[in-house]
Amino acid sequence: MQILGFMGVILIVLCILPQLTKIIRTRQVRDISLPFWILMVGGLLFQLPHALSTKDPVYITGIVLSFSLSLITLLFVWKFK
Repeated sequence: MQILGFMGVILIVLCILPQLTKIIRTRQVRDISLPFWILMVGGLLFQLPHALSTKDPVYITGIVLSFSLSLITLLFVWKFK
């Protein structure tokens, strides 16, 4: 089951990376939904304590990576809007 969890983490990270790299490369955020990224970061922030309490390395890794990349994306969206 750990393999499935890590595959899920990889897919989630791969979903965020194209958007983030496009924002960094083009500095264009006109069509990016700011509310989406605010909600994403907020939801992941609430999940983080739960992930840490489970002591499940796959779950923790997924939440930490997703939160970090989403927060970076949100900061770039704010910066370039």
